[in-house]
Amino acid sequence: MTIQFKDVGSYLAAATGFADGSATAAGAGDATYKAGAILDLLALDHPLSGAIVVPYTTTLAQDETLSLKVKIEHGDDSGLSDAADYTFGQPDGLAEYAEAVVATGGTGGSTEVGTEIYRYDLSGLKRYFRISVYPDLSASATDTATFAGALVLAGQASMP
Repeated sequence: MTIQFKDVGSYLAAATGFADGSATAAGAGDATYKAGAILDLLALDHPLSGAIVVPYTTTLAQDETLSLKVKIEHGDDSGLSDAADYTFGQPDGLAEYAEAVVATGGTGGSTEVGTEIYRYDLSGLKRYFRISVYPDLSASATDTATFAGALVLAGQASMP
């Protein structure tokens, strides 16, 4: 086994999306996109692939759910005034990963903790971009979720 297989981390880089996502069922942050910081592909050394990593903690009533979907927006303007959904490399040319249930409340309600990973081919990305995460709580009031979004990047022109 070569050192490459033992030290995969030396071939990866990371970029901040956001650390402060929150949602309350049928309230603030629910069923709406939380947009991350605008990132510069040039400053990140043109990675060719990446994964959006979304850790979450959610408190759910029995049988209620938390669903997530994600997308990347990109453009040529540093403020993303020209933002468009990024579709290159997505299954069937979709602009976002389809919403999917990631947690369900257990008997009597429960707190669920998890991490979701969404993979992207970044080779067609314009210079400026950001990730966005869409939490959707099925309950009508008391359920909550906190979440973050980050990018793990690979395939840069030079090693990080």
